[in-house]
Amino acid sequence: MNKNFLVLILILFLSIFAFSQSERKIAYSSDDTKDGLLQIFIMDIDGNNKRQLTNLPYDCVYPKWSPDGTKIVFYTQSDYSTSGIYLINNITEESADEPIFLVDGTNPSFLCDNNTIMFNSDIDGTLTIYVKLLDEEEIYILGPESYANQQVLSNDCRWLAFATFTTSGKSIMMYDLTDTTDDALYSVSKNSNANMNPDISPDNSKLVYSSFDRNLNGTILLYEDGVERALTKGIKSADMPKFSPDGKKIAFIAIENDATKLCIIDVDGSNLKYLKTIGSNVGYYSWVDKNNIIYDVEKGNFTIICMININTGENSILADGSNCVRPSVSEPFNIIDDVINESY
Repeated sequence: MNKNFLVLILILFLSIFAFSQSERKIAYSSDDTKDGLLQIFIMDIDGNNKRQLTNLPYDCVYPKWSPDGTKIVFYTQSDYSTSGIYLINNITEESADEPIFLVDGTNPSFLCDNNTIMFNSDIDGTLTIYVKLLDEEEIYILGPESYANQQVLSNDCRWLAFATFTTSGKSIMMYDLTDTTDDALYSVSKNSNANMNPDISPDNSKLVYSSFDRNLNGTILLYEDGVERALTKGIKSADMPKFSPDGKKIAFIAIENDATKLCIIDVDGSNLKYLKTIGSNVGYYSWVDKNNIIYDVEKGNFTIICMININTGENSILADGSNCVRPSVSEPFNIIDDVINESY
């Protein structure tokens, strides 16, 4: 870990202020373009006012919003070019800025401010986690010098969870970004399976992740107070668990009979519910709020974007007629300073 960067993180924490974003937007990738390549689009939370933001000669994927909802980062995919991370400024303006190349890598997302991103790259020969300030050329290594990916940041921007290889297999690690000692990093998973796709509860007291055995069957595990336990024992295989914003439920993808289905369960493992989605084979999803989930799903010849109310089961189609994937919703507000003050 780069300790100079950790000191920078500590300074950043002490200067964080609350961001607000009154009108929520959805960013996504769509091939509804002249050349059929995936480009970055945005739309209103109800699916109206769709607007194309990029026109690059590559597929543009995995858009992520800045905390204040004015910027998006994404990366490119191509058969003849290295994946590159790009930034779009001034999303809220009538005409957003042209995308700016930042660095080679994948899976970018913002840290706790609007000027710092973390991402995956093998720039130094091994895929791991890096950080870059948007106004600096230098990048900093944040993960271990060995393989690491699938990183997720806690709501208060203090904790980082990620997947890496250890002597016991693929493990989930936790990292306290405010701790500059050797105790900042520790292993969470207690098994010898392939553990991946971690998520941190809103109150930082729990982790959830998927654990795959030798037959590639995944179980959702909950880690709390140093103990991990299975939540999905009766399901053949499960993956991609995510806490609801209120921390009371966990959504995940069930893999059964060659189909991927969207499910929710209480954090104690009770009240399993299969959500009846539009189409079949859900690919990617995220919580919009404690009552709604946005997802992409196969329907006919396309992958479309829909939203479902987990209480009523009501579905709405937000983007279809082409391949529309990887929806990302901007936050309505992100009051970080209150959480940091409570932590100290």
